[in-house]
Amino acid sequence: MNPNIRAATGKDLEAVLELERVGYDSDHFGRRQFLHLLTKANAVTLIIDGEQSIVGMCMVAFHRGSSSCRIYNITVHPGHRRNGYAKMLLEEAQLLAISRGANVMRLEVRHDNDIAISFYERYGFVRGERKRNYYDGGKSAWVYRKRLTTSDSVTR
Repeated sequence: MNPNIRAATGKDLEAVLELERVGYDSDHFGRRQFLHLLTKANAVTLIIDGEQSIVGMCMVAFHRGSSSCRIYNITVHPGHRRNGYAKMLLEEAQLLAISRGANVMRLEVRHDNDIAISFYERYGFVRGERKRNYYDGGKSAWVYRKRLTTSDSVTR
């Protein structure tokens, strides 16, 4: 599959909800929260179109008057993992952030999500403080940050 990355719209709501449902076993965003992020918030949800539905997404929120942005999540459908889609989404999100004037990207990762932690650290994110009771079931989160530079570019 030759991936097509684009910004999601409100028409993608059902597909985004389904990807979130199959991509995570807990801590799901609700329908209203996703609809707000897709249509009203100062945010962009990048998606990769698959043959029948979306196979990956990355939600990036921007803060007015701030040079930082936040990744809410990067999700790839379990049947499409290990194809480089998460990396593609992250690279595209970084380019988008830079184009909007952001120079810091931050995110939270569940403290026991070793795969995500390894992924973000491999791409230059630095672990910061721990947020206790951040996720469902009282799970903690690590806050990660990355200073964005023009060298954070897509290498396709």
